[in-house]
Order: sequence, then structure tokens, then C-alpha cells
Amino acid sequence: MNGKAIASFVLGIASFFISWFGFLTAVVGIVLGMMARREIGSGGEGAGVAISGIIINGISILLNVLLLVLGIAFLGMFL
Repeated sequence: MNGKAIASFVLGIASFFISWFGFLTAVVGIVLGMMARREIGSGGEGAGVAISGIIINGISILLNVLLLVLGIAFLGMFL
């Protein structure tokens, strides 16, 4: 199994639980997932883990951006 694929998957899961650094860990996870995907190829061992890491990190980035926008909108209500 490819270590970069596993690291991407773990960073994707961790980015949901780390509040302020979740965005940074998700970006690093996407980069590692893409590097692993390129090394593994289409059907190699660990390809599914690399793809899962990319997807989880992408969802985490979207949620972090959504929470940021909602937080700014919430604060804007009081100004």
C-alpha cells in the first residue's frame, strides 16, 4: 500500500476534527492523494484509498469554506 495514499486518507479524516487547520490539512491531503494516484496508476494497490482521500479532503474544504461564509454572515448581522 502506498504511504502517500494512506496519509491523504488520514489527513482527510483529521481535517474534519481540526477546526482552524482543517483547511490546511485538507489541501495537503489532496496534494498527497494526487501524487499517490499518479504513482499508483489506475488499478494498482491503494488506488481506492488515494481516491477516497482526495474525495474526503475535497468535502472537508467545501465544508470549511461554507462554515467560513456562514460565520462571516452571522457576524455581519451584528455590525
